This record gives sequence, C-alpha cells and structure tokens, in this order.
Amino acid sequence: MKTNRIKTILFTLALLLAIPLTACSKKQNSEPEPEPTPKPEPVYFDSLATDKKRCYSEDVTNKTITFLFDSALWRKGNPKSIEVRGSFNDWGDETKYVLQKCDTAVHHPFWFITLPYSAVKFPGNSGQPEFKFVTNGSTWQEPPSWLTSGYKFNGTSNNQIIVYSTDDLEQIKAKNKIAGTKKKLSDFDLNTQQGREDISNVRIVPGTKCLMRCYHPFKYTTSSRNSTEFERVKQVKMFFEEYGIKTDICLSKDQTKDLVTVTIDGKSQKEEISAYYQNLIDNDKVAYIGYPDSETDYYDCYHDPRSAKVGGWVGQVIDAIVDDSHDVPISIHCRIGTDRTGFFCALIGVMCGATFDEVTADYQRSNNMYIKEYRDANMMKVAFEGLLQVEDVKEVLDLKSAVTNYFITNGYTTQAKVDKMIEKLNTPLK
Repeated sequence: MKTNRIKTILFTLALLLAIPLTACSKKQNSEPEPEPTPKPEPVYFDSLATDKKRCYSEDVTNKTITFLFDSALWRKGNPKSIEVRGSFNDWGDETKYVLQKCDTAVHHPFWFITLPYSAVKFPGNSGQPEFKFVTNGSTWQEPPSWLTSGYKFNGTSNNQIIVYSTDDLEQIKAKNKIAGTKKKLSDFDLNTQQGREDISNVRIVPGTKCLMRCYHPFKYTTSSRNSTEFERVKQVKMFFEEYGIKTDICLSKDQTKDLVTVTIDGKSQKEEISAYYQNLIDNDKVAYIGYPDSETDYYDCYHDPRSAKVGGWVGQVIDAIVDDSHDVPISIHCRIGTDRTGFFCALIGVMCGATFDEVTADYQRSNNMYIKEYRDANMMKVAFEGLLQVEDVKEVLDLKSAVTNYFITNGYTTQAKVDKMIEKLNTPLK
C-alpha cells in the first residue's frame, strides 16, 4: 500500500516537471523544425584514377561501360554539357549518350554515363568501339596526352577506343602501329607480285578463280596525300591488262567525267582513263551498282546489312556477274577497295565456298597499302552477325548455305543465279 502511494507521488511530480519544459519548447519553437535534406550517396567506381585515365570503366558482371570525363584531368574548366559520340552511334548527336555531372564523387567531380554493351558494341575501323567526347554541343575533344597507352587508335582520325577485359591489348597496340604508318614508294618491292599487289590492293577473291578486287582504276584518293598514289593507280591499270579483265563492277558512282589534276609532294598528274578501260566503257562492260539511284554506302553495309537497300545491291552484283554479256575475268572495286569492296567480296567469296577465316584474312590484306586507312576484320565479323542475326558467326556450321539462303529467301536473288555465279567465277585465269 505504501509502495503504491510512493509511485503515485513520483508520477505526479514527473508530470508537473514536464509541463514547463514542454511549454518552453513550444514557445521557443513555434514552427516545427524542417526535415534534414538527405545527402546523395557518393558514386564509387573501382580503380577510379585508372578508369579516368582510360576515360571509361567496364563492369563485366553487369555488362556495361561507364564513360568518364574528369574536367580536372582534361583541364576544361566547367563545361555546360558533355556527350560521347562514336562508331556505335555513327558519330551523331543523341540524347541517350549525354553524360551526367557527378558532384558527389569521392575524389574530383566528374561526368559519366553508364551504357550496356549493346549500346556501344559496334566497332570502328580499329575493330574496337571508337569514341570522342564533345563538350558544349560542338567542340570535339582530341585524345589527351595522358591517355593510357593502347587506348587511342591512329589512322585518318585519332579516336579513343574501348578495350574490353577479354581483348588482347598488346595485339591492339600492334594494329595501332600499322594503322599509324604510311609507307613510301621505296618501301614496296615492285619487282615482286606481292609488292605490286600490296601497293595496288589487287588480288583474286577467295573462293573464286577469276574475280579480281582492286583499287579504283583511274581515280586518285587525295585526302591522305599518299606519295604512293600515282604508282598505285598505275599498277591497277597494268593488272587489268595482265589479267585480261573483260568486265568491271564499280561500287562507286560513275566518275568518268570528273577527271582532275592532283598534286602530291610537289608532283602534279591528271587522272586518265587507260585505253584498255575505255574499251570496257565503250562496249558496256562496266556495271555501276546502285547508281544512279543511290551510290553504295559502306555505312549501310556494316550497320544495316539486312536492309532492302543492301540486299538489292547484292542482287545487282550477282546479276552483273551472271549477265551473259559480261565475260570473265571480272574486276570489282569502289574508291580504295577496302570497305564496300571488302563487304561484297566477302559475301560473294563465302557463297562461292570460301571460309570465314579466308575472307576476313583477305579483308585485312588491304592494310598492306599502309595509307593510314586501317580496317580490322572485326568489322566484317559484326556485319555478318548482323546479317544472319547470330551471336558469333564463327559458330555457324554451314556459312555458305546460311548466307546464300538469306538472299534467296528474301527475294534478292535465286538459286539458279547463285549456281551460275559460282560456275562462272571458277573459270581459271588464262
């Protein structure tokens, strides 16, 4: 009983003491205190400094690439916007490739964007995904001097590249050396067949015996101003006569009326159509693919091989080959004989029985010109995989049938035409 009375007294006392404290609190804080603003979580990346010097981070588990632009490293002050453009978006301006600024980074603030492999997988000429950063919507940033070795690719354009964890960095560096090298005329032994083929980009397409791929037979390419240019076209003209070419398939537009004078290393020379090639023109033995409706485009061939446009071009090439008025041997070319020529020759070669390894090795032989127009076989691999919609073209058991059936099934050619093409292109050279 005594215990209960003591508890009641203590409870009453506690209430009396609490009243003035509560009243004081309300008097001093007539407005409720605002909720504290939560601080955003810092953004962490593994090996942050290393990744920033490569300009990207790879997450193998989630199959993503995070592009990183550190304003302090690049010494670009405080850009208003940064985006990444590359081989995977045709070097275009797209909102989904705009970087976000991260002010809560553990180290210096930086810009970043995380994309799945699928969004950046398409390679450039190097065979790797290529990219550059663009600041404030228009200023292209060249690869910086502090960029980690092996993550820039030389050539006509110096682009940064993505090297995946499964790639061989040393092999990529070796390719980069080739891509950045221009050979002089004295570097080619023109007394040998190999030297003449290398400088002129001339050779018989694998899987065939009389389809000759080559550089353009009379147009000079002046963009890279190669000292070997005049001799290169001269050698092509000579090969036309030596092989006895009777039909020419041109994958670029008709430029017979666009002959100009070109000056390289102080020497000037006017483009000329040889008497031999003029005879082919005069006798309607030159077939222009896609022209005049639309000139064949290498971007379509690589990026959209299943398009009706590309399918139509392949059908036209086959039609030109099987045309009874077009005798063999046959030549095929675009301007420098690498991209469009490489694409169509690989398809024709495979349909004629060449292996994928044979046509890709042939594709890379164009690099033997050493004119800083490097092309890696991985571009052809991606094009074939896009055409056949497969993960790995090397796992296709019967590539010849797969490619042939695609073009037949979609109405671009017929089995009879393919059979005739194979027979015709297997005519031995005399």
